[in-house]
Amino acid sequence: MEKSYTLGNCLRGHFTGKFISQEIALGILSARFLLSYPNGAGRFIQMYVNSENDFGFKQDLICYEGLTRPNLDLSDAAITEQCERSHKM
Repeated sequence: MEKSYTLGNCLRGHFTGKFISQEIALGILSARFLLSYPNGAGRFIQMYVNSENDFGFKQDLICYEGLTRPNLDLSDAAITEQCERSHKM
């Protein structure tokens, strides 16, 4: 089952997408973030899983905090088609 993930930091934009695992989400969303905000050493980010609690309220739970981890051999086009810009702050 796919879950919705959001990745970003407090200074720069957020990107979101639906993925089957947290590891895949981290790799693709990290790569997308670095396309917009390049940095050879990586950037500090937070990743959230978007879910709904037992009472029907939507909530974002932090599932990763640290440096970007793009570990994929995908083209820029393949990365950008799997993510979209989120207007979260």
